[in-house]
Amino acid sequence: MSIRLSCKTTAHQSIVTVILLGSLLACSQSDTAPSVAVLAVTEDWHTVFRVVDSLPFPTDSANTIVRMSGLHARNGRIFIADASEGVVHVLARNARPSIIGRKGDGPGELREPRWARNDSNGNLYVAESQGRISVFDASDRFKRVFRPKGVTFISGFELVGNNLFILSQTADSAHLDSFDSLGTWQNRLWAHPRLPESRYGSDPVWQSVAMWMMTEGGGRAYLVSTLSDSIWNIGLAGGSAHATSLNFLGYVGPEVPSKKESLSPDRFAWIRRFYAASAPQASSTMVSVPFVKGVLNYADPNVTIFIDSLRSTAVRNMPPVVGSAGDTLLALKVSGSGEGGMLWITRVIPR
Repeated sequence: MSIRLSCKTTAHQSIVTVILLGSLLACSQSDTAPSVAVLAVTEDWHTVFRVVDSLPFPTDSANTIVRMSGLHARNGRIFIADASEGVVHVLARNARPSIIGRKGDGPGELREPRWARNDSNGNLYVAESQGRISVFDASDRFKRVFRPKGVTFISGFELVGNNLFILSQTADSAHLDSFDSLGTWQNRLWAHPRLPESRYGSDPVWQSVAMWMMTEGGGRAYLVSTLSDSIWNIGLAGGSAHATSLNFLGYVGPEVPSKKESLSPDRFAWIRRFYAASAPQASSTMVSVPFVKGVLNYADPNVTIFIDSLRSTAVRNMPPVVGSAGDTLLALKVSGSGEGGMLWITRVIPR
């Protein structure tokens, strides 16, 4: 259920709803998730956001982005992890697109890159779900590869300064830990037991979409689960952690599949019955959490919740948010109505 966006997404299919909620910056020690008011919806996202810049994706076959699994922006460069091709695409204004890595399991090779993040020295850390992290220097040359001790599955990865923050999960729990740049464990910041079966259900199809995800902004981590309507707010320097419910007009909570749906090879009919959270994104001033009935890059109906300190409002038909740069968020915009229409990465900020 994470954000997976292909260059074959069509413009006329996109249906996006956006909600702005109050700030989560005032933290408490509470484990509760209080409800928030159901918000009304306005029809035009341009009344709340404005485009400040855009950059086209490359169109040549050597640099085609097949399956975007993560996006990161730093110092005018945009790094796009491509889980299908096993590379990281690098885009920049007035520069030729380039590629870091190649598909494979050897040094400097990537099997399914999910996250690309820079440290304070400009080194690029590329993390994969199975716990492997490859490091490339500021000139995009391979340096080393390592596996943080005790981590077998990564569901979220962030890099602040030279500290790694890894969200991982097991059959029993999810937890957020900090590591140094060599992968040595430092501290456990948060842990959460697996939700009881009465909430998650014991059905294997249900369990197959249960995933925790994370983003970072302003020195805080924001965690969501696909099958939950809450967001966790955790201070990366230690201290407070709390959960807040994300409520919006028309929300339909997760439902355990029927026996027929559980046995069906087509589980899309089931997951389109309810909203499941997708990968969150954060700038220095706001957080976005998409909820989708189905799959986001299939242009299925979705609701993206934005959390800032200015106002609470809801807006329809905004391009999917896929990353951030400073105090702006990066969204996808499609030009043309057919397959292969040009995609733009578009920064959006509150008016």
